[in-house]
Amino acid sequence: MKHFADKKPVDWTDRQKDQWQQAVAYRLREMIADRHGKRKEYRFAKAIGISQGSLSDLLNGHSMPAAHTLVKMATVLGVNVSDILGGY
Repeated sequence: MKHFADKKPVDWTDRQKDQWQQAVAYRLREMIADRHGKRKEYRFAKAIGISQGSLSDLLNGHSMPAAHTLVKMATVLGVNVSDILGGY
């Protein structure tokens, strides 16, 4: 049986990383829009404990969330972390 630590890290190009980051941002925007009201981004940022500026960076594909933030996002959205990350 293989363990997570036995897996070789994925060696992505900068372009692949950027595409994945944009895809994660898109999925987050869609999930937030589906589950929150008019002031969706403000409410979501408050619910997961980050600033609106940080959320804006995430939703525009300028940054990726930390692991603990991903868990909070998934909990608030009622999805799995893998749903946010697109199966990665």
